[in-house]
Amino acid sequence: MRFAAVDMSTFGTVRLAFDDGRSAEVATGLEAVKALRAFTKGIRREHVRCWTRDPDSAFRRLIAEGHMPAPADLRAGDSGVGAVDLGPRLRMVSVDSLLPGPLVDQLDIDGPPERVLDYCTRAQRAVCDALGEEPGTSLARMALDGVRAWGRPWAYPEPEGGPMTEASRACLHGGYAEVWQADELVTEEGQAPPDYLGAPGSVLPDGWTLVDEDRSSAYAAEASRPLPSVWCPAVNNAGAAGGALVEASVDLEGFTGVAIPVRVKVGRGVRQFPADRGAWRGWWTSPVLEYAAARGAKVTVHKAIGWKDARPYLEPGMAQLFRAKMNHARGTVERATLTAAMQRAVGSLARRTPTDRWMDAARLESMDAVELEAEGVEVDLGRFGGLALVRCKEGPETPRGTCPVWTAFVVGWAWVGMCERVEAARKVGGRPLYADTDGLLWARPPGVEGLEYGERAGNWQVRDTPAWSWVERSKMYLRGRGENVTGFASAGIPRARMLEYLRGNEAPTRVESVREQAGRRSGAPAEVKMWAERKAR
Repeated sequence: MRFAAVDMSTFGTVRLAFDDGRSAEVATGLEAVKALRAFTKGIRREHVRCWTRDPDSAFRRLIAEGHMPAPADLRAGDSGVGAVDLGPRLRMVSVDSLLPGPLVDQLDIDGPPERVLDYCTRAQRAVCDALGEEPGTSLARMALDGVRAWGRPWAYPEPEGGPMTEASRACLHGGYAEVWQADELVTEEGQAPPDYLGAPGSVLPDGWTLVDEDRSSAYAAEASRPLPSVWCPAVNNAGAAGGALVEASVDLEGFTGVAIPVRVKVGRGVRQFPADRGAWRGWWTSPVLEYAAARGAKVTVHKAIGWKDARPYLEPGMAQLFRAKMNHARGTVERATLTAAMQRAVGSLARRTPTDRWMDAARLESMDAVELEAEGVEVDLGRFGGLALVRCKEGPETPRGTCPVWTAFVVGWAWVGMCERVEAARKVGGRPLYADTDGLLWARPPGVEGLEYGERAGNWQVRDTPAWSWVERSKMYLRGRGENVTGFASAGIPRARMLEYLRGNEAPTRVESVREQAGRRSGAPAEVKMWAERKAR
């Protein structure tokens, strides 16, 4: 497989870079497609994957210039377009499938494609060197295939779906995330916050400090534990030696723990949140229920799917990734990629077959109820450029190489580990401010040196000692000392643009994605103004 990169926004010059060292600039998207096809033709049998930072913009431009892809040439992504087939053996793909999200946010969208191609090449090489995998465009697939290859053989007992698969997916949740500090800004005593963040909402008592902790490769550590291996109906009990998926009622009256994960159906979807009170019925893995029961919750078991044995299937591959990660410096593309590879390998064990796909809008209009049912079309998400984005019924089967049971246990253990860390901080008199599965921000009282730390996978480490922190919601936070931002997440706004905004420049704007435009049945880009409105407030 060969690679290229393209910077094709909705206007201006199109820039190209190829893995043989060549680069080019052309005036239109159609000329860029011709150049890519010529490159593909010149290497005969090999397939070419062309990286792009923004497949939505490229797709819009190609349509505006008269290149109308057929529905079969499109792959749906998070924003509407994930990949576009531009010819035989030639596909334009989003860098999001390979590069970690925080790293993508730091890339200069208007920067040279040579930089994107270099980052993608380095990311691929990091995983290939660690696991012996061939280069690919999906970090999740490369990581999962490599990790499974290093472990002992195992086959999921229910590949066509069924009760076990349904129970596993009901046990999955989005990880622990909670904000305890109601005020917008927290600072140490005597430390003035940056002016652009406004007046402080809360100042810690004299002598208190802020501690920003990170759990090193949390999911890799949990995935290295013994995982359920041998199942038969005879061991369907909540206390099975290899662990169990358990349907239970949990009454949290008298509960002294931090929280348990709760899923509640809302319309077609599901809301997930941490609960520390109330009575709930649902599916949980046995470790989560053991944590709840040990801290005073009343657990009533209704049904269980258990395993009589457990073995460390993923430990060798995860250890390889962790060792490779530690050989690279913090902040490098390679280290960020290997960290994400461990997370995505776990997530891929529970992945589902994508249900969104593109169809010809005229064909969709002509279909009757029987035809729609036969094709599994459930929702018309909207139209764009003569095409329709639709959501189809999800099949019960699990895609190749997946095992949702293992993912349910890994995220359950990670949840319990986070709760235990919060409890440890409280035990020494600390005040938790924010947590997100593998990270904890807390205020430490004077005279307390801290908690236990280490350098191995799963150990907690001090990431920083910030002078102030600002948390707006679970995925919108900043941490820093003085005017320097050291910890950061911004819910969809690229890091560089968000920092410029916080330093007093114009609010970042975002062009609507193809999915958003399709939902509005509009083809004209529009700016999202919520950041400007927030700045005014």
